[in-house]
Amino acid sequence: MKSHFPAAVALGLVLLPVWAVHAADDPPADPTPARDQAKTVSGTVKHNAKVVADAAKDSAKQVAVAAKKVAHEVAVTTKKAPPGPEKPPPAP
Repeated sequence: MKSHFPAAVALGLVLLPVWAVHAADDPPADPTPARDQAKTVSGTVKHNAKVVADAAKDSAKQVAVAAKKVAHEVAVTTKKAPPGPEKPPPAP
């Protein structure tokens, strides 16, 4: 048993540079899945940005309609108000 261990260590040390050279010659992993994932994420981000922009546009339209109604009500109320004294009469 003792004689096998040094031999195994020596064989491992001899083959280590061979494995390192072989690993360096391997081509890189296929980048297609990463590219597909990046396209998917990009598409999702673009879709979400469009949804947010559409929601903001709809909200802005609702605010504009509400402001127009309020402005119209103020104008109508101002026209209906009878002209009165600008200052209240003095107290006796």
